[in-house]
Amino acid sequence: MMEKAKSRKWLAVVFMLIIVLITIYVVPKFILAETPCTTTIGEIAVCRKFTKVNSAAALTFEHNQQGKVIVNYVDEYGNIMMTDTIIGNIGAKYCCKTREFPDYEFWCMQCDSASREGKIEIKEQVVTFVYYKLEALPSLSGVENN
Repeated sequence: MMEKAKSRKWLAVVFMLIIVLITIYVVPKFILAETPCTTTIGEIAVCRKFTKVNSAAALTFEHNQQGKVIVNYVDEYGNIMMTDTIIGNIGAKYCCKTREFPDYEFWCMQCDSASREGKIEIKEQVVTFVYYKLEALPSLSGVENN
């Protein structure tokens, strides 16, 4: 009777080990399929795309690791007019658009700026759009408009 109980315990242990191995090596390959999903934060579109993974460690990494993209809108003197922040999973796609500001026009991307489109990384990325102030037209005193 004792031997039957011991053999059942061993059988249960072996069965549980098989389940653990299947969970670690087989299931993660099928859990994440490619499913694109676009989220919009203000005028910034955050594109997320999950891909198939090969191990439980990679599965944990996909879901738990987050990165940050800071989007600065600055004038020609470097004064920040507005800042947006994108937080998402490492490897998720992001894309940033220019904004409209009264009396300002988009000029260029700052030379050390991250790309306006890319993938979120572990290291913080900074995207910087530079604007210049539109000058007011000088008034013509003494001239009549007919």
